[in-house]
Amino acid sequence: MSEPVRERLVRWRLVLGGDYRAMNVDVAGDVDYYQPYYFDLSDLRDKALAARPDLKAAKLSEQSAIASIRLQDAQRIPDITVGAGFSQVSAGGNTYNAGVSIPIPIHNRNQEERAKALIQKSKALTDQQQLTNQVLSDVDKAFVAFEIQKRRLALYRAGVLTKVNDVQTLTEFSLKAGESSILELLDAIRTRRDTLAGFYQTIFDYQTALLDLELATATPLQK
Repeated sequence: MSEPVRERLVRWRLVLGGDYRAMNVDVAGDVDYYQPYYFDLSDLRDKALAARPDLKAAKLSEQSAIASIRLQDAQRIPDITVGAGFSQVSAGGNTYNAGVSIPIPIHNRNQEERAKALIQKSKALTDQQQLTNQVLSDVDKAFVAFEIQKRRLALYRAGVLTKVNDVQTLTEFSLKAGESSILELLDAIRTRRDTLAGFYQTIFDYQTALLDLELATATPLQK
C-alpha cells in the first residue's frame, strides 16, 4: 500500500471514528453524486401533522381528558337500589315488603374532579394548537432550507463546474503556447479547487437539509 493511500485511510478512520487498527476501509460511489428530490409543501405538512410524535401525544392527552369528563358525568347519576322481603307475624300469615332506595346527593362530590378534567382538556387543546403551529413552522423552515440547497446544486451543475474546468484547461494550453504565465495557471487551479470544495460542501448541505426535512415531518423521504 502506497504512503498517500495509507494517509488517506488514516484520515478516513479519524472522520468515521472507527478502530484505529482497522485498515479495511473502502469507499464506494461517486462523491459528487446526489439524487434530486421534489416535494410538495402541503403534502409535507399533512405528513407531519399525521406522524409527529409530539403532536400525537397532545391528542392523546385531549382524549384522556374527554374520557375523564365522561367518567365524572357518569358518576354524578345516583345508584338506584331495589329491595324486597317478607316476614312472619305471630298471629299467623306473612308480611311482604318491597322498596326502592334513591340517594339524594346533597353535595356534588364529582364537581371538583370534573372541573380538573375540564381544565386538563382545555390545556390539552391549547398545547395541541401550539404544537400544530410549531410543526407547521418546522416543516416550512426545513422545506425552504432544502429548496435553497437544491437550487445551489443546480447552479453548480448547470455550468459553474464546467466553466472552471474549461478555464483551467485553456490556461494550460495557453501556458504551453507561451500566452500565459505559471501564476495564471496556479490561479486557475486554485479557483477550480475552491469551486469543487464549495460544490462538495453544497452536496453535504443538501443531504443535511434533506435529513432535517425528514426530522420535521417524522417521515422517511429518501427512496
